[in-house]
This record gives sequence, C-alpha cells and structure tokens, in this order.
Amino acid sequence: MEEMLAFIADKMKAAGIPYEFGEWSSPLSYPYCVGSYRADEHRYEDGCTAGVLTVDIWSRESKLSAVRTADRIAAAFEDLQEVRDDLLFFVHFTGSETIPSGEMGLFRVEVSLSVSMWKGR
Repeated sequence: MEEMLAFIADKMKAAGIPYEFGEWSSPLSYPYCVGSYRADEHRYEDGCTAGVLTVDIWSRESKLSAVRTADRIAAAFEDLQEVRDDLLFFVHFTGSETIPSGEMGLFRVEVSLSVSMWKGR
C-alpha cells in the first residue's frame, strides 16, 4: 500500500495539485486536498491489491475553485496506467461530489479514485 500512496502523491505533485495523505500539515492555502484510503479485504487471484482513494478538496476561495481542482484530479487520473520498478499501477477516476462543510465560506468536494496495484515477479 505504501507504494500506491507514494505513486498517487507523485502524480498529484506532477499535476500541480496541493495534496497530502491523512491530514494537511503544510502552511494553509486554498484549495488543498487530503487523501484517505480504503483497501479491499482480499487479494485477487492475479495478485492485484485494490481499494478506493478518497480525496477531500477544501476551499475558501469558492465552490468553483474546489470543482476545478476536482476536474484537474479527474484529468490526471483518467484511466492512468503505469509501471514503476516491479509494480503496475492502475488508477481510475470514479466520481466527485460536492458536500456541505457545515461552515460558512468553507467548500468541500470529494473525489473517488479506484486504485489497483500488481507486483511483478
């Protein structure tokens, strides 16, 4: 799983998307993105491990700036396939949703990415 999270972080950085996994620890500027990962409970017959990466986009600029960031993530991870070292990664954008933050002037969009990884032999 560590390899998958590093792969995602590298791709976010390359796309110029402000992203951290788990919680935001950098100086605060908007919009920013925080990821969380849910792994499937089993390994598939072909050696694939898979799960869902959820990316929460936070903005105080506007709802539109959060949606634009979601669009950038969708473009960066639209059926992305890449081999790195002895690993094959496949990341697929599966959707986004605007979610009320509960705080006036704070906007949130949630993006879902389906992620799969195969280890080579």
